[in-house]
Amino acid sequence: LVAFREDIERSRELLEDLTIRTRLAGFRIDILSGSPDQRLRAVQATSEVAAGNDGVMAIPVLLDCLRSDRYEPAVIAEALYGLGSVYLKQEKIAEARESFERATTAQASYPETAANAWNNLGLLATREGHTAEAIPYFQEALKLSPDHLVALENLGNANRQLKQWDEARMTLERAVKVSPDDPEANYSLGMVFAQIDNPERAYEYLKRALKVRPDYPEALNNLGVLYLRTQRRDEAVATFEQCIRVAPAFDQSYLNLARVYTLEGTPDKARAVLLELLRQNPNHAQAKKMIEELSR
Repeated sequence: LVAFREDIERSRELLEDLTIRTRLAGFRIDILSGSPDQRLRAVQATSEVAAGNDGVMAIPVLLDCLRSDRYEPAVIAEALYGLGSVYLKQEKIAEARESFERATTAQASYPETAANAWNNLGLLATREGHTAEAIPYFQEALKLSPDHLVALENLGNANRQLKQWDEARMTLERAVKVSPDDPEANYSLGMVFAQIDNPERAYEYLKRALKVRPDYPEALNNLGVLYLRTQRRDEAVATFEQCIRVAPAFDQSYLNLARVYTLEGTPDKARAVLLELLRQNPNHAQAKKMIEELSR
């Protein structure tokens, strides 16, 4: 029965692979022989494939667009962006940066192409730990597309990391205005209010994030921390327990719940929570350390 299931899964993967290759072959034909509009649509569709899980298969098609001088600037712009997306997924940072930089100066027809490229340059900077250097990239994206939700969230979170609280609040308020039900925007804004000691607004936005995504572990855990900070112990415990139920692989709620029990002088409860974490992650160093401390 197991072997039969594996055969079915393998067949499904092969079918998906064949479907993608067939689509790319069709895009290549349109790029080679279609009208300018057909070429542009085909290379954009290829870029969308490149941004997905099977982006590697799109690379030859995109490179072909860059090796010829017969294609329109808009086609080149989309090909550059698509290549950058593949390289970003492959963690090829230098190649991704070069592709996105070239895409920002290309004459793109789609307004979001250059904005997305600027945003991704900012992401590359943050991945390398250069948060301050990322901010101008996100700002360039927003000049081109003021309601670019991802760029707003990235800029707001960069401001958060740099403890630029006013800038973070204003930017993330814009993000929530653009997309009121976006869980990441609401969560990030809630965390800003938590940092500037405005717990009521922090509760509001963390709960809004959880209304949309009830299993959002970071939001649940930090809501529990906020309850503790405002002397609402029972709600904190219940929230940490809820986080453990819906996201058992998320370790912070186990640790925080164990700390609550330790401070209350109930080490058996703390130990039970930590042992449950070790069942999830047998090599969790912090859980082992806390159990050792409870045994002293």
